[in-house]
Amino acid sequence: MKKIILVIGMLVFSQLCFSELTQDTTHHFKLIKLTEDAITDDSYKPIAGKEKLLAVKVVDESGKGVFGAEVRFEIVAGGGYFIESLTDDKKNKIIIRRANLYGECNIVYKLSEIPERNTVKVSITKTGESIEIKFDSIILENKKIKNTFRKINENDSKIGETEENIQETKGNQKKRHNKKKNYAKGMFFKLVDIPDEQLNDWDIIAYNQKSKVKVIRYRNQKQETIFPMTYYIVDGNKGIVIREERYIQIGIVGLYKDVIENSDWQFNSEKKAWISNYNRRIFYKGLKDKQEETSEKIINRKFFKGGR
Repeated sequence: MKKIILVIGMLVFSQLCFSELTQDTTHHFKLIKLTEDAITDDSYKPIAGKEKLLAVKVVDESGKGVFGAEVRFEIVAGGGYFIESLTDDKKNKIIIRRANLYGECNIVYKLSEIPERNTVKVSITKTGESIEIKFDSIILENKKIKNTFRKINENDSKIGETEENIQETKGNQKKRHNKKKNYAKGMFFKLVDIPDEQLNDWDIIAYNQKSKVKVIRYRNQKQETIFPMTYYIVDGNKGIVIREERYIQIGIVGLYKDVIENSDWQFNSEKKAWISNYNRRIFYKGLKDKQEETSEKIINRKFFKGGR
């Protein structure tokens, strides 16, 4: 009986704290548009008919994220709608979300099939404090996914291998020696070929018209949830993956973002391929708060004849 009373007391207390958090002090809160990731970066124009991740953060006077604040997303210009799952057939023009543990709110916006100006008004429901997110969708003529990946894979197959301790079995003998394929370090796209039946899992969703860099999304269409999903930022001219972003949804905690960046690219005339000499991995709690970072300078690279 005492345990039941204690549990009820804790629930009432948490509800009172939550009420105070979301009602009594919201007049001090403000909204910040998150543009740190390639998907919400304004330099990347979303493709008409595809999806765009919209994200904001509710902060207090000190700049700290506010958990539980109620946020309203409303489409005021554009023919798109919000989706909450891959099986969602509702075309929501207005949707309300509560800020996650880090004060962030995100929603996926499905664009109409025509290029147009889109405007989404985002507001804190208790105060009316609001901002507008505006973006123009475009039509991309070259939408061929397989050709883009084939160019990367051709480069990958010519790279060969680098030195790293690995165990190999030849006949009945096990031998430890130093070699590992370059693409395992994230320098080139990992998939060798995309079967036709899996092409629907891949989509070009955004394009930087200035740098000619594409954002390609991978998401298994068999799943019902929007997350997890992975974005590959691809330089099609060189046939390289310069950045990889993976998004995972974890309950009230919200989105986690895992980023791999490849840089210091140099062209190897012998292998006729671009090679990355620097690799960085960043793990974010939420979309913006960096939690951990590791980096690696790739040196003393050796190539072995015969490739893979």
